[in-house]
Amino acid sequence: MKSRLVSVLLASVLLGAGCTYGIVERHAPAEVAFLRGRYSEALSLVEAGRTHPTTSLTGRVVIRCESYARLKDYTKLFECLDELEGRVAGGGDGPWTWTFDRWDIPQLWGWRRRDMSAMPHLLRAEAFIELGRYREAIEEASRADAVARERGLQVGFRIHALSLLSLARALQGDRPAALRDAALLDGVSTAFLENQKLTGLARTYMALGQFDKSLAAVRKIGPDRFQSFADWVTTASARGESLFTWWTLPREYVLARSLHETGHTREARDIYDRLLRHPATADNGDIYWVLLFDRGRVAESEGDPATARDLYVKAIDVIERQRSSINTAASKIGYAGDKQEAYARLIALLVADGARPRAFEYAERARSRALVDLLAAKKNFAVASGASREIRSALAQLEVAEAASRAEGSSMPGPDAGRRGTAMRELQDTIGRLGPELTSLVTVTSLRAAEIQRELGADEVLLEYYVHGTALHAFVVTRDALDVVTLDGVGLAEDVAAFRTAVQNPRSTDVGRLSRQLFERLVRPVAGLLTGARLTVVPHGVLHYLPFNALHGGEAYLIERYSVRYLPSASVLRYLPARDGRAARRLLALGDPDVAGRRLPDAAREARAVAEGFAASSTVLVGSEATEAAFRRLAPGHSHLHLAAHGRFDSAAPLTSGLLLARDREHDGVLTVDEIFSLRLDADLVTLSACETGLGTLNPGDDVIGLTRGLLYAGARAVVASLWKVDDEATLELMTEFYRRLVAADAVDALRAAQLAVHREHDHPFYWAAFQLTGHPR
Repeated sequence: MKSRLVSVLLASVLLGAGCTYGIVERHAPAEVAFLRGRYSEALSLVEAGRTHPTTSLTGRVVIRCESYARLKDYTKLFECLDELEGRVAGGGDGPWTWTFDRWDIPQLWGWRRRDMSAMPHLLRAEAFIELGRYREAIEEASRADAVARERGLQVGFRIHALSLLSLARALQGDRPAALRDAALLDGVSTAFLENQKLTGLARTYMALGQFDKSLAAVRKIGPDRFQSFADWVTTASARGESLFTWWTLPREYVLARSLHETGHTREARDIYDRLLRHPATADNGDIYWVLLFDRGRVAESEGDPATARDLYVKAIDVIERQRSSINTAASKIGYAGDKQEAYARLIALLVADGARPRAFEYAERARSRALVDLLAAKKNFAVASGASREIRSALAQLEVAEAASRAEGSSMPGPDAGRRGTAMRELQDTIGRLGPELTSLVTVTSLRAAEIQRELGADEVLLEYYVHGTALHAFVVTRDALDVVTLDGVGLAEDVAAFRTAVQNPRSTDVGRLSRQLFERLVRPVAGLLTGARLTVVPHGVLHYLPFNALHGGEAYLIERYSVRYLPSASVLRYLPARDGRAARRLLALGDPDVAGRRLPDAAREARAVAEGFAASSTVLVGSEATEAAFRRLAPGHSHLHLAAHGRFDSAAPLTSGLLLARDREHDGVLTVDEIFSLRLDADLVTLSACETGLGTLNPGDDVIGLTRGLLYAGARAVVASLWKVDDEATLELMTEFYRRLVAADAVDALRAAQLAVHREHDHPFYWAAFQLTGHPR
C-alpha cells in the first residue's frame, strides 16, 4: 500500500506538471523507472540526478529508500531510512514541490502533503515483518500511526500504519491487540483508499485465522483506481504488463485461501489453478511455494493424494532453492508460511504409500531446511580447505542473486529470472565443490537413504524421529533394512515437559512412572527392530529435550541395554572427521571463568580433577585466566576440550547464544554460536559441563541448533553436553570417571560406563542422565 501511495504521488507529479508520456520519459526518467518496477535503474538515475526538476532532495531520498525496500536490500534500506528520518526531523525541503489542489480530495491531499515524517517508520515496519522481527515491526508501525495522528497526515499514512500494526500483532500471536487495531483500521473513513483499507483488514484477519472475515473483506475490494491510473501514466498496460502484478497475485491468494478455509473448495481450486498458470507466478518464489502447497491441501481434501504428493514435492523444490529465511510474502498476504508443514504432509503421504526410503530422505531434508533457515544470515564460516576466499566470494554472490530474486518487480517473466536461477545453482555447486562440509549449512542437502545405511556400523541401529504437531514417525535404520513406524504424537510435548520437571527434582517420585510412559510411547513400538548393541538416536523437535538414556522399559533403563550416542541428523555421519591415531592427546580445561556475578567455584575443582585424571599433557585455566582469547588461541592445538562454564541462550536469536568465558581486551567473553561456526578445531572431544549447555533453541522441524551443532561443524568429532544443571558432586564424580575411562575406551562407551557407575550410587536419573554425547565417528 505504501508503494501505491508513493507511486501515485509520482504519477500525480508528472501529470500535474502537464506532462504527456513522451515528455515524462525524457524529463523524469528516475520516476518512470521506479513506477515501472525497475528499481535498480531508478537508483542509478537518482544518483545521476536524472529526476524531474520539481523533485526535491528529500524526494530523491524517498525514491532511493523505496527502491531498496522493493529490492529487499535491507542493509542499504535501513541506512537510507536513517538519512530520510534525519532530513524529515530537520525540516527537510519537502518531497514534492507543487500543489495537488486540482484533485480536490482534501482527505488525501492536504496542505501537509510534504510531511513525510511517518514514511521511515512505515518502511521499517514492513521490512521487520518480512524479517520476522515482529516486536520491532510493532514499535515502528505504532510510531507511524502516532505521527500520522499527531501531525494530521494524509489518511493513506494512517491506513498503512494500522494495516502493518494489526498484521504484525497477529503474526506475533497477540490476538486481542491485533483485533483492536483492525477495528481502528476498519473505522478509518475514506473513499479513494477503501481498497487499501480492505486489503489491510483481509491480511490481518487471515493471519488471525478468521477466514470468514478475510473473505468478506477481500470480496468487497473493487476495481483498483491506483493501478489503472499508474498503468496509464507509464503505459504499462500498453506493453502487456501490469505495474502491480505483484500486488494482484497476493490479493488473489488471500481470496483463494479464505475460500478454501471456509469450505468453498472448488472455487478456491479454480483460483489456485489460474494463479499457478500465470507466467509471473513461478518467479515469485515466496508466494509460489505457498500456492503449490495450498493447492496440494485442496487435492488432499478432495481425496487425491497422488496429486497432493506431486504438488508438495514441487513446493519443497521451490523452498529448497532459497537459502534466505526472509519471507517477503508475509507483509503481502498475512501468512508467514510454515515450510515444515509442507515436509510433514509429504512425509505422511509417503509413509502411507509405503515409500519408506523417500519418507526418510524428506525427514532429513526437513532438518536441513530448518538449519539453513537459522544460519541464513551468517556469512563467515570456517572451512577446512584452503579455498576460504573463493567460498566467501561465492556466498556473497549467492546472497546478491537471492536478493535479486526476492525483489519486487522481478516477478515479471523473462530471461532474467531464468538466468538468476541458473546462477544460483552454479554458485551452490561451487560452494559444495570447494567446501563440502559447508554445503549443509547454506543449502538444503542430505544423503540418500542407501548412503546413510553404508555409514552405519555392523552392530549399529539408527533410531530417527520426525515430529510435527501431532504427527510422529520413528525411522529405524540398519545397514540392511529401513523401517518406519507411525507413533502417537498427541500430548507428546506435555509428556516430555512433565518428565523433565520430574527428572530435575531428585526428590520427585513421579520420574519412574513418567519414564516408563515415554518408553511405551517412543521405544516399545520399535523395540523389536532395535537389534544392535549400539544405538544412535536422532531426536527431533521437543525430543531434543529428552534424555533417552533415562527411559525405563520396566526391567531396565535404555542405557543398561545400549551404548547410546546422538546425532543432529543422520546426514552428518559423512562429515564427522576420522581421528588421526598418531596425533598427541592433549587436554585444555577451562573452569569457573571470571564472569561478574556468575561464579562457579566447583567448576574450577572439576577442571583440575579431570586434568589430573587425563593420561596426557593438560592445560588448566580458571577464573580470570579462562578468557575467550585464551580458548581461541589454545583450542585448535588440543585434542580434548573441557569447559565448565555457564551458557547463555536466546531462542529469539539463537546465533547469539553461547558460552560465558572471562572477558579480555580482544573479546567480550561470550563465545557465541555464530562465532563457533567460524572456528576451526581438531578435537576428538569437547565437553560442555555447565548449566543446560545442550539445549540451544527449539525450532520447528530441525534439531536444536546450538553449541553442539556449531562445535561439530568447527571440527569436533564428539560433544558431551548437559540437558539440565546437575548436582556439583555428582558431576565431579561422573566427569572424573569419564576421563579416567577415556584412556582405554572410546567416548561413547566411557560416558556410558561413567553414567552407570553414578547410577549405582544414585538411582534417580537427575544425578547421571543429564549428559549425552553427540557425534563421534564409529
